Amino acid sequence: MTQLKRIPIDEATDAQLRDFANVTLDLGVHHLERGENLKDKIRSACNGDFVTVSDGQSAAADDGESAPSTAEAVERTYTVVYIDKGEDKIDQDPVFISHQGISMWVERGKDQPIPTEFLSCLTDAVRTMYHQDKEGGIGGGPGPLVPTQVKAYPFRVVGTMTQAERDAWAAEQAA
Repeated sequence: MTQLKRIPIDEATDAQLRDFANVTLDLGVHHLERGENLKDKIRSACNGDFVTVSDGQSAAADDGESAPSTAEAVERTYTVVYIDKGEDKIDQDPVFISHQGISMWVERGKDQPIPTEFLSCLTDAVRTMYHQDKEGGIGGGPGPLVPTQVKAYPFRVVGTMTQAERDAWAAEQAA
């Protein structure tokens, strides 16, 4: 049976801190987050200098090995997207996306797996295009400018894949 115990935040390993932040505080910190930045996020969220860890975690930390984090044990899923190429040169360059401080480039014109949490970067990226009605203005002239929201990076979702499938895909692409 696993027992929980409170330890000072400065004595906890990065894995323990990530686990506490994700499971207990539901902060959604990235699996690579570590150090003082992680400690500051926890301190601001819970107003304290202690974290709760299981005895199994503290035993692993005493051995000098980091304990596996619950958040890290979850297999990552990927969404396969196809970002259209445009006619302009700039619309043919890779697309830069960033989610919670982690960034990546996504090539256009071919199926690319991205971590599912990055999908919102593409769906939320919009630009405002304006068109003007030919009639309806003052004195019979052109009408007002009408704004329309369009995708900044036109894309479509092709499918999903697991971490193992993504690793196999990456090995195939490298060959």
